[in-house]
Amino acid sequence: MIKLKFIHAADIHLGSLLHLSTTVDDDLKKKFKEAIYNSFSKVVDLAIENKVNFILLAGDIYDQEARSVKANKFFNRECERLNEFNIDVYMVAGNHDPLPDREAFDLPDNLYVFASDKVEEYRILSDNDQVIARILGQSYASQAESREIYKDFIPQANSTFNIGILHTQLDPYNNSYVPCRKDDLIKQQGIDYWALGHIHQFRIVNQNSPCIIYPGIPQGRDFGEQSLGGAVLVEVDHQNSIDYKLIPTANFIWKRIEVKIDDGIEGPIENLDDLKALIFDQAAKLIKDDLIDSEDLERVSANYSNQSIAYIVQWLIVGRGTLSNILTQQKEEIIEELLIELRAELSKSHLVIWSDSIRIRTSPPLPDFEYLEKNDDFFADIGEVIREIEDKEDIQNKLIAEIGKIWTIDNMSNDPEKFSLDQDDFKAILEGARNLIVEEVLKRRD
Repeated sequence: MIKLKFIHAADIHLGSLLHLSTTVDDDLKKKFKEAIYNSFSKVVDLAIENKVNFILLAGDIYDQEARSVKANKFFNRECERLNEFNIDVYMVAGNHDPLPDREAFDLPDNLYVFASDKVEEYRILSDNDQVIARILGQSYASQAESREIYKDFIPQANSTFNIGILHTQLDPYNNSYVPCRKDDLIKQQGIDYWALGHIHQFRIVNQNSPCIIYPGIPQGRDFGEQSLGGAVLVEVDHQNSIDYKLIPTANFIWKRIEVKIDDGIEGPIENLDDLKALIFDQAAKLIKDDLIDSEDLERVSANYSNQSIAYIVQWLIVGRGTLSNILTQQKEEIIEELLIELRAELSKSHLVIWSDSIRIRTSPPLPDFEYLEKNDDFFADIGEVIREIEDKEDIQNKLIAEIGKIWTIDNMSNDPEKFSLDQDDFKAILEGARNLIVEEVLKRRD
């Protein structure tokens, strides 16, 4: 039986905008302009629909210390909407929106903002006035917070479900955003759930005992914020066991998609029509499969659907091929024409794809290496060295040791920080190194 239910969100950045590379038509412009506000309204909707006890906001609710009047009034209205359903809001100020000396407007009755000079604790009561949870937090006083404030997160009792709201980068060497490690939070006695903010990606830092989570940014603003983010819905039972899931709230998902000219639908791309066909093929896959990546996708709500969002895409045209010469020589004109066609066609589908920009990073095809070996002593020597490395295990082992332990051939390793290296990977690395040498030598000879 559930005794407690709450929403954890952070890094709303009210007052900021989506960073598009080009101007858009009026209809899309309005949607882009309101996207960040709409994402927070979705957070509020989720709280109301799920009948939560309260909302936790872990910093950077506003994008700037000087909060805009529009953002301030909007946030207060949303809090008042929550108040109609008896849902309280507990908020810490972060590095973007440190606690002001004076508020521009009266705070809503259900909004509790933590002080910046000390850790404060709020108690959550059941219907029969029993304390069932405690919420501890402390706001930033300025745009940097070098104090280890988490050490003062000491709840008055461990028998209740205790929550710590902290805006931190979780980096012990960064003195701007509460320096600390994951282990520091785990060792802090009495906290069952750390509601973190500052990192703009959904991240489960620790599964339980205590649970440590970043919800990510509810609405990404540029291609540096492509990851899935939203609000985390948390349910706690009478044994203080936790169940949680991320509910995405973005109307627009940013995505970079590679289009390889040496890997077309039916082989290497030979002309611009083939390139356009491949881009549309990639777009069709995006519409069909919803290619959002998340390390913790199993924790994303099953109710999530790509039907309600649109994509803002940057197409990266990469690879080697004969088409590279045309793409390089007429880059600006080709990009302009492709964007016109892509925007016209891909805005018609049920899942809108706005092509924000195109980047061309292609190279001409390399000469056949066997031909170079036969006709050039230098490349013959390079080929001999590579074959010797491929054939002699002791040389491979020496190279692997020099590269570092991260390259250890250990396909059974469960350590996610280790990079598993098998023979196919090793040959691919050698081939890549050979191609780089060929390209650089030929470039210098020209």
